[in-house]
Amino acid sequence: MCYILAPILCFPTYFVFTIRQTFVFEGDTQLILFHLDTDESTIVYRYNFWIHSVIIKLLPCTILTVISCVLIQVLWKASKRRLKLKQGGNYSKNGTSSVTPQSGGGSSGVLPPPSNGNRAACEAVRKVGE
Repeated sequence: MCYILAPILCFPTYFVFTIRQTFVFEGDTQLILFHLDTDESTIVYRYNFWIHSVIIKLLPCTILTVISCVLIQVLWKASKRRLKLKQGGNYSKNGTSSVTPQSGGGSSGVLPPPSNGNRAACEAVRKVGE
């Protein structure tokens, strides 16, 4: 689909821009300079501008931002579920644990609540990758 859609969206660029030759003399040598020209008053130019600025650039950036936010939210929820599973389902909403340490000298497996929300998010991303 992308191999078909990309040339179709970029095809108006071919009609908007033209290459113009200019001959320049420097001393006894003749140089050929090429310039890219456009006619800004045509409807094809305006169509090409909107295709490139909105569809080819702005729309993918917006979609990428939305996907990134959803991914961060899913990773955050997965981290919360993981903590809840580690603590045996006794994880409260404010981030503190209602599990009391067990006697017998063993570790209860309860992690202390993070002091900084950003640190917790970074640790969640790290833990998901383990």
